[in-house]
Amino acid sequence: MAKRKRPQPTDDPAGWYRDPILWAITALAALLLLANLGGRCLWQDEAETALLGRNIVHFGKPVATDGVNVVSQEAGRDFDANHIWRWSPWAQFYLAAAGLKISDSTLGARLPFALLAILVIPLTYLLARRIYESILIARFAALALTASVWFLLHARQSRWHAPAYVLACLILIAVFEKRPWLLAFSGAALFYTNYFVAICFLVAVAVASPLIGLNRRLIAGLAGAAALSIPGVIYFDVLGKSGGHASPWTQFWTYLVQFLVFLAPLPLVLVATSDRRPATRFFFAMTLAMCVMLAFAPWAMFRYLTILFPVAALLTGVALAWLMRKNAIVGWIAVALLVFTSVLHRLPLGYMNLESAKVFDDTPVPLIAYAGELISPPKEPECVVAGYLRAHATPDETVLATYGDLALQFYTRMHVIGGMQGQPLPSDPDWIIGRSFIRSYEPGKDFTVRRWVNTQIDISRYTMVAMPPDPCLPGSPDPMFHSFHDTPKAEPMRILHRTR
Repeated sequence: MAKRKRPQPTDDPAGWYRDPILWAITALAALLLLANLGGRCLWQDEAETALLGRNIVHFGKPVATDGVNVVSQEAGRDFDANHIWRWSPWAQFYLAAAGLKISDSTLGARLPFALLAILVIPLTYLLARRIYESILIARFAALALTASVWFLLHARQSRWHAPAYVLACLILIAVFEKRPWLLAFSGAALFYTNYFVAICFLVAVAVASPLIGLNRRLIAGLAGAAALSIPGVIYFDVLGKSGGHASPWTQFWTYLVQFLVFLAPLPLVLVATSDRRPATRFFFAMTLAMCVMLAFAPWAMFRYLTILFPVAALLTGVALAWLMRKNAIVGWIAVALLVFTSVLHRLPLGYMNLESAKVFDDTPVPLIAYAGELISPPKEPECVVAGYLRAHATPDETVLATYGDLALQFYTRMHVIGGMQGQPLPSDPDWIIGRSFIRSYEPGKDFTVRRWVNTQIDISRYTMVAMPPDPCLPGSPDPMFHSFHDTPKAEPMRILHRTR
C-alpha cells in the first residue's frame, strides 16, 4: 500500500493577508513590543533622541539646546553655529516628537518606534511569501523575528532601528518585484533615517543583485535613491565623518560572528545553504557584502548589523521549512530550540569562548529573561540618580556628570553638564555624578570630565550621598551590554553633593 503524503498548506501569495497564523504571530509580537514600554528608563542614546524630539515640539526643529542644556555626544561637533543638529538624520527625532506630543514621558518617546516595529512582522512574512511562494517559510520567518530577543530590544528603542527595519523590508520587496520607484524612495528614506546603515545596506544589495538578475529597473531604483540622498550627503557632511577604526579583518570577523550568533544561528544557516534558489544565494551574498562594508567603517557597533534582521529571519525560515519537509519531528525540535533556548545560537560558536557569545552564560533562555524584564524592569543607574535628584535637589542647581548626562536632562530638567558634551566645565557644581566606567578618551568627552573632577574641583567641599550599583550601559540593546535584571555586584557610582 502506497504511503500517503502529508498534506502541505496551499499557497496563494496574493492572499497572504488571510493567513490567521500570520496575525497570531503579529499579535504576539505586538504584545512583546508594547508591554510595559515605559517601564525601563531611557538610556543615554535614547535620551539624545528624546531630548531632540522634545526640542522639536517646542521649536519645530531639532535644536541641540533648550536654553539651559546642550544635547551632544560628540563634543559639540553634532550641531552647527545655530545649534541645529547636523550629526545624524532627523527622521528618528520627528518620530520621537510625535510620541512626546502625546505624552512627554518614556512611553511617549518609545511608542512611535514600537508601533512601527510591529509592521516588520507582516512585511517580513509578505517578503517570504512573494519570494519563495511558501507559506511555511513565511510563517517561520515571522516567528523567528518575533522570538528574537535582540530584535525586540532594538525595535522598542527610541532610536532609528524600527523605521530602518521597515524600510529594509520595503527595499527588498522593491528589489524582487522590480519596482524602481519603491526602491528609490525607500532607499532615500533609509538614508534620512540612518545614512551610514543605508549606504552599507544599498551597496550590499547592489553587490548581491547579479545573483537575481541585475536589470535596468534595479539600477534605476538604486540611482534614484542615490540622487535623492545627495542633499543629505551635503547637509550632514557624510564624507567628513570619522571615528576610531580597528583592523578591517577584526571588524569583519566580529560582525560575521555576531550575525551567526545573534541574528541567524549558524546551524540553521548551514541548513539554509542547501537551498539553491537564487533568492537564498542573494541573501547570503548580501550578508557577506554587508559585513565587508561594515569592516571598513569608522565605527564598530552591533546596532549597524541589525538592519539584516529581516534577511536573517528569511534564512531562518528557509532552514526551518527545509527541516520540516524532511522530517516534521526534527523540524519542530529545531523550532522549539530556536524559540525557547539558546542552544542553536551557541552551536558551535558559543562554546568556543568567543567574547560575542558569552552573553548566553547569564541568559541561557533569552526569551524568558526578556519576559522577566517586562514584568520587573531593572532600575537604570540614571533613573536611580534622577529620582534622588528630584527628591533632594532644586531645579536651579547644576549637575556635573561624567556620563549619562542626557538621561538626567530628560528626567530632571536640571542644568546637567559634562558627559560627551565638550562644553566648559564648572569648578563648583552643586552635584557631581561620577560613573564607574569611561566610555571615551577623546578630548571633551567623559574621560576629560573625570580628569577635571580629580584635578580642578575641591572634593573636600562635597559629601558622598549615595553609591548605587553602576553597570556599564545596562539599558543598551547591544547583547554585549544589556542587562535583563538588576546587577547589585556592579561597581558603585559616586554621587557627591556640595555642602560648604
